Amino acid sequence: MKALHFCLFICITLISCSAKRKKQKSPYFNGVIEYSTVSQANSPKDDSAFYKVFGNLETVYIMDSLITRLYHRGGIIVSRQIIRPDSLKEYDTGLAPDTIFVTDLSNSYYYSNISSQEIGWKTILGKHCLGLRTTNKVQGHILSDPETQTTTYWFDTSRHLCPAINKGVRYGSFEVLMAKYPYLTLQCEQTGEGVNVISTATKVTATDVAPVMFEIPPSKVKMDFFLRPVPF
Repeated sequence: MKALHFCLFICITLISCSAKRKKQKSPYFNGVIEYSTVSQANSPKDDSAFYKVFGNLETVYIMDSLITRLYHRGGIIVSRQIIRPDSLKEYDTGLAPDTIFVTDLSNSYYYSNISSQEIGWKTILGKHCLGLRTTNKVQGHILSDPETQTTTYWFDTSRHLCPAINKGVRYGSFEVLMAKYPYLTLQCEQTGEGVNVISTATKVTATDVAPVMFEIPPSKVKMDFFLRPVPF
């Protein structure tokens, strides 16, 4: 399930960039991506727990290599994920009211890639997208057993990802894997033991994003994600 958190970590690219006093063109994308998420779990209890934490809509904000993802349920933000490749950390809120759960992105122990294969092309939002299917070893908690998950990405190869997003990111083997596929992901499907999740982009907007969107709340207690006392 943690891999799902990260699944969309690679779903972003950068098209324009702001200089301090004047805008200048860049090959990378800054902006907002909206995703619709459909999940199906083996049990109603798991399905309900997933929906409670992740909702059915995601809004992703990108500024250079920084990423913030907001999860919505019924028009309400239920959780937030801030990915900071500049510090090789991912911060998750919403799993507990006063705690931020932190993932070390420089470590591949809990999430590593086993294999990958290109699977063809399809059209999403009018874009010709390249498919990549990966098989990964995932361990969602320090006390849980590792499991094998399959993730399929559909990349819009006309939009490129800022190389700094995955620099030094061993978690998920993304530094190596995404060096070959530095593109915006328009759809991500993940299948693991007990759950299948599909996130599909419904709108992509190139725009400037305020730096405040990527700030870490200072008042909350920080805890290692894999030591958390909650299901996800």
